[in-house]
Amino acid sequence: MWIVIALAIAYVFPGMTEYGPWKPDEPYVFGMVHSLMQSGDWVVPTLAGEPFMEKPPLYVWVAAFTATLSSPWISAEHGARLAIGVFMLVTLVCLGLAARRWWGRGQGRMAALAALGSIGLAQHGHMMIPDLPLLAGFAVALLGFAWINEHPRKGGLLLGTGIGMAFMGKGVLGLAGIGATALVLPMLFGNWRTVTYRRGLIYAAAASAPWLLIWPAALYFRSPALFMEWFWLNNIGRFLGFSVAALGAAHDPGFMPSTVPWFTFPALPLAGCALWNKRKILMSSPACQVNVTMFAIMVATLSVSASARAVYLLPLLAPLAIIAAPGAMMLTTRFDIAADWVARVLFGSLVVLVWGVAIWFAMSGRPPEWSLLNRHLPMDFSFELRPHQVVAAIGLLAAWIFIMPRAVAMRGRGLLSWTSGITVLWGTLFALLLPWIDAAKSYQATFSELNESIPLNAGCVASMGLGESERGMLHYVTGIISKRLEVAPEPDCDVLLRQGISSEPPRHLAEEGWHLLWEGSRPGEQRERFWLFVRRSDVAATLPQAQTPRVGAGGL
Repeated sequence: MWIVIALAIAYVFPGMTEYGPWKPDEPYVFGMVHSLMQSGDWVVPTLAGEPFMEKPPLYVWVAAFTATLSSPWISAEHGARLAIGVFMLVTLVCLGLAARRWWGRGQGRMAALAALGSIGLAQHGHMMIPDLPLLAGFAVALLGFAWINEHPRKGGLLLGTGIGMAFMGKGVLGLAGIGATALVLPMLFGNWRTVTYRRGLIYAAAASAPWLLIWPAALYFRSPALFMEWFWLNNIGRFLGFSVAALGAAHDPGFMPSTVPWFTFPALPLAGCALWNKRKILMSSPACQVNVTMFAIMVATLSVSASARAVYLLPLLAPLAIIAAPGAMMLTTRFDIAADWVARVLFGSLVVLVWGVAIWFAMSGRPPEWSLLNRHLPMDFSFELRPHQVVAAIGLLAAWIFIMPRAVAMRGRGLLSWTSGITVLWGTLFALLLPWIDAAKSYQATFSELNESIPLNAGCVASMGLGESERGMLHYVTGIISKRLEVAPEPDCDVLLRQGISSEPPRHLAEEGWHLLWEGSRPGEQRERFWLFVRRSDVAATLPQAQTPRVGAGGL
């Protein structure tokens, strides 16, 4: 158990308070947190001065709380990231308790390892995204299902709380997935058609009611139009498809079969192993009934949805991790040993590779000229290895070397080796290369540079093509709320910020009386670009003293 706890801490917390919001989702989520901390409006989520009704505000609320609580010691964007730890803690504890309740002592830690080892959680489990409270809600609901037939009050309250958390995290998807599972179970299995279960559902309805009613009602009374934008366009519209063209994330035909296997690995094959070994009790085991039903409902729902992204698959990990827990201990000894050594060799090689890149970078002043690195990271970044980073990376490696020999006699050693390998690789990346990765993934340096070129007496800044994440970071870094031309076609502004594709520069603006002051992009970005213009007639009056047009990262 102490190994699992140490792995969970090492998995969630490295680097959490050392980097800014990363694209694509974190900047707009943090933008809402920043807006809430400024406005104090807990009902209408806003982004750079405009209502932003894409998701319910549970993550934003918790992140604003953690950011405020930690404000004497760390900056707001780092404090908001602490909410990740809150939701990951809830997820792992509830999955572990549910697995132990269903499968017995020792299985809870295996469920936690299966969740932490899943490839899909490696990135998304470290991001400021509303999908984390959705995942936590599914984990709490599954713990409720584990108790509801024997302790209807306890199980019902947990189930209702899980439904509410999932709903307030992501919207109708969580309510539909967990609610459908609760309703389908008694239709399929006789052991769920009991008075005790019905009583538990009454408690669940009572526990979920505040979550399902208070914020939506407050939003509706504030603005029926905003309520419909949230409920109809961002929930029903995304699912049925009539708002996908405007809101994005269209569902490609081959998305599910091509994404689910790698996203859920190794939980999915381990769950398959467990179900095969338990096939004789598959129809009578409550654990199999609940988790297979929930997994099947969520796969079916996501398969027919008109909107799809990899992050939407996070709820699948909750039932899979619970089913995978006994599967990890049912592998044959030979296969378990083989999986153990494959994980050691794979992640050991990758950790050595990360160390090699860091040492090469520090000694030569330039990273290796590899096409994979060149496509995603800035090749002209100024890099140095700092002592505390090296100490942290060495500490992680030493802990891994200390743990691995003690896993030899452990059942499920393959899963432990895989999960610890992912943890050490992620931690080593953050310890040695975080500043370099942050330069490519964060907008803060770009908008800080942009801020230096904005005329001192600019009354307002118009924007064209500025994305939601970019608007959020522009507001946080510069304090500017741009007047979007998409909303107000002719704002009375003498400064214009244009976002577009580097291969299609807005040359027509020069013909319309605009003068280019600055252009730039995130370091290493080859497609996205920003241009800052001022009206040609006002150039001399608005430029700061001795300021000349500048070119940011990447050149003209």
